[in-house]
Amino acid sequence: AKQENLYATYRTADNTFWENLARESQQEFQRSGTTGKCIEARELIIALPEIYTTFDPQQVLEEFTNKFRQQYGVECVSALHHNKRKTNYHIHLIFSERKLLPEPDIKIATRSVF
Repeated sequence: AKQENLYATYRTADNTFWENLARESQQEFQRSGTTGKCIEARELIIALPEIYTTFDPQQVLEEFTNKFRQQYGVECVSALHHNKRKTNYHIHLIFSERKLLPEPDIKIATRSVF
């Protein structure tokens, strides 16, 4: 019921990336012994000018998200909504602070005594 004004969604990385990010963030959080909540990603809510309601919602979302990804080098998930009065769009942009490496960085300990 809360999604009635959802017009478009888009992601720059597949589900595997987000699942790995969540798992690794949770593991690192537990290892640190910190109390509170683990922050796996950041969210921005961006209001767009009314003129954007005349454009294709999917295209608006993809272009905005891809520009953000290009500018900051981070993976994103985004959704485009109308406000309750349906007069303007806003974007929920969730992004990772960790970067997707082209190849996994596998580390192997070289010591024999710990």
